[in-house]
Amino acid sequence: MEYLNLFPALPPRRKDAFARELWKILARKADQSAQGDSSIPTERAQELFSSVCYTVSLAPESAFVQGETAGTLYDMGLEVLRQRFETGKELYRATEKTMLPLDNLAYWDTFRAIAGFFSMYRYDLYAHDIPCMIDYPLSRSPEGLFGIDYINAYLHRLMTENIFCARFDPKRIARLLSTRCPDPREQLINIFSPVAETAVCLHLLHADPADLCFSNASRRQLLARLAPLSREELSDTLASQARSLARDDAEKQALLDACAALSPRLRVAILYDTLDNIFPDAFLF
Repeated sequence: MEYLNLFPALPPRRKDAFARELWKILARKADQSAQGDSSIPTERAQELFSSVCYTVSLAPESAFVQGETAGTLYDMGLEVLRQRFETGKELYRATEKTMLPLDNLAYWDTFRAIAGFFSMYRYDLYAHDIPCMIDYPLSRSPEGLFGIDYINAYLHRLMTENIFCARFDPKRIARLLSTRCPDPREQLINIFSPVAETAVCLHLLHADPADLCFSNASRRQLLARLAPLSREELSDTLASQARSLARDDAEKQALLDACAALSPRLRVAILYDTLDNIFPDAFLF
């Protein structure tokens, strides 16, 4: 009964009875899923049970301690999912208002696919499932999350990245993306990361981040500024610039994540005495 480890607040004396209660919920959900058939495939039963356990795990810890039945805990978790589902729909509408006027297929296809998620998601049967294709890569994707929790975290991050990028001219962003790959329309490329990296490093030079462009002179200037720094000093310097550019906590975290990914790349570039591969000119493509 390793699945009982999903409920750390469950009193040990309740484990046997709790397991039997979970199986009763599974039987009820199997009947609901079967829609009149006499049985369901083993794989579907496993998915249903994963959903039951996930839903129960969302109930308040105090309810476990107080000895509530698995059925009661399941109903509590179901209400949590319902509320998060409604929050997700609001998040989607809010994110829609921040979408950038940029031509990247994965960016738009993924956003439209998430609209379909809200039509297909069955938190009463498959609460842990994500019934849509998520192709567009965020600068840092949500980890360890399932179902509506993953979608909500994805939308939160996407909206944060969009809002930051909206501070810049879309034409300059498009030009910047063209320096990172041959076909920014077709390729799976995150929009925020190159914008954040360029803005942070221009800010470090007291240049205007809105330019989103490095010249040969500014690349050499940045290299001279960063080359003497230790690994820790380089990370701290980038992080300081990220905090200075951020307008709220979510933006700060996104910028710090971008800087954490940029720092080791900069260290390698410094060894080769050039930043051309990190901040290339558009003509290279």
